[in-house]
Amino acid sequence: MNLRRAIQIVRQSAKSNIDDDIVIDAIALAGNYFLRKTKMDDKEFLLELDADEEEFRISHEGGFHPSKLILVETTFFQEVEHSNYRDIASKYAGNPAPAVESSYPRCIGFRNSVSGLVFPRPASDNKTLRITYHAPLVNMEDHDDNKTLNIPDEYLYEVLTYGATAVAEHRVPDALFQNDAWQKFLQLTKEAKEESAVAGTSGSSLMSSSEGAIYPNKEGGVRWH
Repeated sequence: MNLRRAIQIVRQSAKSNIDDDIVIDAIALAGNYFLRKTKMDDKEFLLELDADEEEFRISHEGGFHPSKLILVETTFFQEVEHSNYRDIASKYAGNPAPAVESSYPRCIGFRNSVSGLVFPRPASDNKTLRITYHAPLVNMEDHDDNKTLNIPDEYLYEVLTYGATAVAEHRVPDALFQNDAWQKFLQLTKEAKEESAVAGTSGSSLMSSSEGAIYPNKEGGVRWH
């Protein structure tokens, strides 16, 4: 489903006329909450490493963040250990570790979403790692009506009619939390998370009682974790 159709569904579900910008923000909030809890959309990209260089830069634009990491592996499906960035940096401090001939790095650490270190340094070019992660909702800041929302079709309609509609209509936290549609959205998310875990697409545990908590933001709207 594209963004334009999603906006139409939320506007039709709402009890009052709502500006498109508010609807898009509501879709983003509800959609990201759903994906963050259910981890239903996995993506991957390739990271090219330079010879004799421990540092790397990530140019991927798919919303990667180290906290969403699932797996790092070589193109030969050999897993690379995810380590603490500072622990790897300490291996090079004052005693630079040599590259290991014909070997892939054994571990990787991310400084942030665009840079990090590997250990040991690859001894030659053409060393490529495959990084798999849980993706957030597609970025909708450009208001591209044809952009496809990356939520499974079997859940998307309810994410829009329950979650996004509730957020668009109830910008005050207390009102949102007491809203029936919002509670249905939380239940939908919990059930989807359980189904995802059973299917093996999510390694997370079931929803805790604190999830779904909401807080006011500086614009008078809401945010949650």
